Amino acid sequence: LNANWLKELVTNGPTNWPGARYIIRDDGSRIDLRYVGKREDIDLQFGWRVERHMLDGDYVIFNRQPSLHKMSMMGHRAKVMPFSTLRFNLAVTSPYNADFDGDEMNLHLAQSQETRAEIKHMMLNPRQVVSPQGNKPVMGVVQDSLLATAKYTKRDTYMEKDLCMNILMWLPVWDGQLPIPAIIKPKMLWTGKQILSMLLPKTLSMKRDAAIASKNKKDEPDFAASDCKVLIVNGELLSGIVCKRTIGSSGGSLLHLVWLDSGPEWCRNVLSYIQKMVNQWLTHNGFSCGVADIIANDQTLLSVEKTLKQAKKEVRALLADAQRGKLETQPGKTMYQSFEAKANQRLNSAREDAGNIGASSLDERNNIISMVNAGSKGSPLNIAQIVACVGQQNVEGARIRYGFNERTLPHFTKDDYGAEARGFVENSYLAGLTPQEVWMHAMGGREGVIDTACKTSETGYIQRRLVKSMETLKVAYDGTARNACNDIIQFLYGEDGMDGLWIEDQTLEIMTYDNRKLENTFQHKYTDADYGLGWLPTRVLEQIKVNSDYQQLLDAEWERLKTIKQQICSEVYPDGETKQHIPINIARLLDRARNRVADEDGTEAQERNVEVNACIRRAGCAALSECGRHNRYSPMEIVYKVENLLRQLEVTRAIAEGDTIGREVEDNAKEKLSKQSFDWLIGEVKQKFMTHVILGPEDTASGLLLEQAENGLALAPLAMLAGLLFLMPAVAAIRLGRVWHGVIFVITAMLSFIHEAVDCNVLPSSLAPVLATGPLHQWVRLLDYGSLYFCLLQLGFVVSGPEDPTVHSEYRGADMAGVPMDVIVIRLGSVVAMFLFLCTRTSWLDFHWQIWIFLEVVWLSGFSFFWLHPRRRLFATEVLLRTRFWLRIWKAAVLPLATLTTLLVALSSAAKDVVPVACRTVLAGLSVRTIDIIAQGGQGDALRESQRLQEAQGLSPSWNPVVAQHLLAAPGVLGVPTIIASLVAHAACRAAWHWPLLSRPADFRPGGYLVILGLIPALAAHIAAFALIGATRPCTAFECEDSTLAKQIGCIMGYTSITCGFITALLQGSTPSLVLTMCLMVFAMTALAAGSAPLTAGRRCLCFSTILSDAVLVGFVVLLLLEQHLITINYQIPQALFALAEYSSFAVYLLWPLAWRKEVRDEWQMHKVWRISKPIQMA
Repeated sequence: LNANWLKELVTNGPTNWPGARYIIRDDGSRIDLRYVGKREDIDLQFGWRVERHMLDGDYVIFNRQPSLHKMSMMGHRAKVMPFSTLRFNLAVTSPYNADFDGDEMNLHLAQSQETRAEIKHMMLNPRQVVSPQGNKPVMGVVQDSLLATAKYTKRDTYMEKDLCMNILMWLPVWDGQLPIPAIIKPKMLWTGKQILSMLLPKTLSMKRDAAIASKNKKDEPDFAASDCKVLIVNGELLSGIVCKRTIGSSGGSLLHLVWLDSGPEWCRNVLSYIQKMVNQWLTHNGFSCGVADIIANDQTLLSVEKTLKQAKKEVRALLADAQRGKLETQPGKTMYQSFEAKANQRLNSAREDAGNIGASSLDERNNIISMVNAGSKGSPLNIAQIVACVGQQNVEGARIRYGFNERTLPHFTKDDYGAEARGFVENSYLAGLTPQEVWMHAMGGREGVIDTACKTSETGYIQRRLVKSMETLKVAYDGTARNACNDIIQFLYGEDGMDGLWIEDQTLEIMTYDNRKLENTFQHKYTDADYGLGWLPTRVLEQIKVNSDYQQLLDAEWERLKTIKQQICSEVYPDGETKQHIPINIARLLDRARNRVADEDGTEAQERNVEVNACIRRAGCAALSECGRHNRYSPMEIVYKVENLLRQLEVTRAIAEGDTIGREVEDNAKEKLSKQSFDWLIGEVKQKFMTHVILGPEDTASGLLLEQAENGLALAPLAMLAGLLFLMPAVAAIRLGRVWHGVIFVITAMLSFIHEAVDCNVLPSSLAPVLATGPLHQWVRLLDYGSLYFCLLQLGFVVSGPEDPTVHSEYRGADMAGVPMDVIVIRLGSVVAMFLFLCTRTSWLDFHWQIWIFLEVVWLSGFSFFWLHPRRRLFATEVLLRTRFWLRIWKAAVLPLATLTTLLVALSSAAKDVVPVACRTVLAGLSVRTIDIIAQGGQGDALRESQRLQEAQGLSPSWNPVVAQHLLAAPGVLGVPTIIASLVAHAACRAAWHWPLLSRPADFRPGGYLVILGLIPALAAHIAAFALIGATRPCTAFECEDSTLAKQIGCIMGYTSITCGFITALLQGSTPSLVLTMCLMVFAMTALAAGSAPLTAGRRCLCFSTILSDAVLVGFVVLLLLEQHLITINYQIPQALFALAEYSSFAVYLLWPLAWRKEVRDEWQMHKVWRISKPIQMA
């Protein structure tokens, strides 16, 4: 694989870069290339190792000693440059504690793939930006870049287009687009804030004070005149000067938030590109500092002199009081100690006052002030010592003590306790120090040098002993901290199980709430008249006020919140301090959720406009508020989702111990978040909690890989390969001449590959800005999912006949060639219907449920259209009533789909990241299997067998009465198990059991949607059952026109009821259509029972079951009208009673055809040979 490349390196030798120095054979012997003459003649053998030169992009470990923390050794990617120096970004000097005055550092080049993987995923510099020691960044913008950033983001910084283009050309990620200029006339100008905003992630929002905020406390907090409030909303810098407090190494800074919310790579890009941008701007703008910047005016010098004289006068007064014994002593101190403390305090305050006077004389245009305000260099103390006064010098925490003969220096008299004699330096650096002041200043400086030398050795030895004693400690897989002997040191690492890397300083506002505020904020007072006005839909509000189960649920939630608040204040944080170190920043996540203008596909605004227009057409302006509120979860759904989330947030994996920190995340239901925003918020809380839990030693790398998998990086090759698997059935279909299916599978493979490439961020740089953002990305996603489901629909058509080529060849007739016209109509209709469905999608929340319902309807429509064709109708039963046909359906469709569903349910609960991969893999395999069935002959075998049977017996192949019995049982077989399965699934997916209403599937997912999926084929089977019932005739002796008429009316009512049932399913539980469906079925059953006279023993049983079924259906209709408040009554219907009535009515509706089993069986016994023209053939 790399033999030719290594041979080139060997040929270059050790002196030409890139080259190689040694070759190591299999036996360990080395070839030194310095002493090889013709290196190009060396024959490299497989298994030999070549020690080559370092190349660009190699992973290296950079280290500066002393290695005091883990950021002293970090991973980097090398860039080979001329000269023998080690160069790196200025922002990285802080964790290394390095400067450029001759520091020596060590560089280690990775020698194995395992080492490279660990450097890349664990040690790489962007992953070390935040330190777990202080829960804050250890890197930030420094020096000239920090100063340039502060000047670049001032309000009066404007740039013309040519300068903007020159600056942006330095950014590798620039897409060539400029924002709208801040000033258009008389010429276009852009601000530094606008250009800087192009580097920030769109999810970033923050509000922070700049360094100059302390000087401008009287400014407006929202729009400060001094521009001291940094405000970033959705990645747009709106106001504020960006200084060290914003992009420095402090907790909660811009870099910290980007690292936490957008990841290390985003943080690296922001940190690198800000420096590139502002440094390029600084070369055009310029900056210098000189002596003129530190010269104060005469008035300032007089004010400083006056301040210092006043301080010395007060010190003399303190001395006089002490000598007379009038000075008030401080607790625990003698008179002398009290005097020294007060004198030192007063002289230090004099230096601060003088410094403030000197700094106030310098305006913001002063270059030293600019550096101090930006945070790049200097401090107010430096300005004070340069301009005003150096101040009091201290040794061992006190003023300079007497050295000999009761004085500090020979220049002073004995027992002189004044300011100058005890180390007060009155002059500034600009004015120059006297010899006595120089001596005192040197004494203070010497102490610092000695302390540094002594403390380095002491602290180093202490750290070495600590590290040696704790070097075997590790976090085990069960979350406990153990030593080398497997003894438990801590049952939970750090007593909370959280990784210090992700902890943030946060304020728990719930601790500041008194009982009244807590009640007004969180309690659902549903008995109040104004409850829910303006934020709850009318339907939800009425449900809460009349449903005792909902009220009990909300009351239980309120009691739980009170208990949690009590636990936080009394047990978790009994000190009452509201600012604590906790992992998940709920306030920031909630703020991001509020600021989400669009949902995840970026088209919510357009959808809302369509929705509002529909509301105006339906009900006028009064419906606007209701229409805007239906896209939010009800309080009950929020409670269920939060409970489900809290059950999943466990710190340990072996001990089921829930988190006790930060449980105030249960936000009250009054937050006006859409369903998409709330689901995003819940998902973010869960994802960040799982990331913040401390990982074991072997888990660390895997945890980082899982984090990358959630960003779509780790599973990128596997996901894209799964999309390309659809090329296998495409090739198989084209070989069989099925061009239609081949094209579909090729399109599906391309769309799946593109979608996974977009989601995994592996697109080329030229296509990434186009496909990865905006509506185009959502259309790629939609088309991918639509093509997958369309493949599933085509497989259904292949199995059931419309797309089976053998059926086309047997039934299309001698005068037809190629694909039948009705099949072409089915294909075009399916494509148009799928496109319209994708265009009218309302939400991703119910997308998969709705498209399954859509597929069922399209499949049934295409199936019926195909087999009811005039050329094919006479032969339909020869295939559809054959056991072989249904066994084929079972093997080729039902079993694989059941397996696929089971697999997806299992994977979705275990590893959601692999669900798309597994889904595409199984569907591609199912497609190949179906194509193989086509190649084996398909339906033609069943037809030929049917024809042979006809010739042998002279009978129609559909004479067996067992077929009729199965058709009568089909509605119940399809419908009743679906209801049971939906109840089981609903109970498994809900936090607490409650009776789901199958008539409102969208409110009770997944149970309601499962009922619809089973109800549609059950209704189709109902049509066949009514056809059979309508084909039965009363005994000849008692035949009368009234019975025949009653049966015809009953069948018409039954078909109408089934049509209304389809409408009910498509409208997802519409109350009017459901009432009409049940009422028509009551009339149909009564009419059919009346047409079954005379009243023999069997028919008496039929009439009795019909009356009982009518009673059940009528009772459910009455309860439904009462539950929907269409009939006014004071009695509140229990939800359990209504649910049981609903289940019973659905079961009766589906099982009632079984009451006609005897009638149909008798009919079959009387007419054993049924010709093809009989009504059974239509069924």
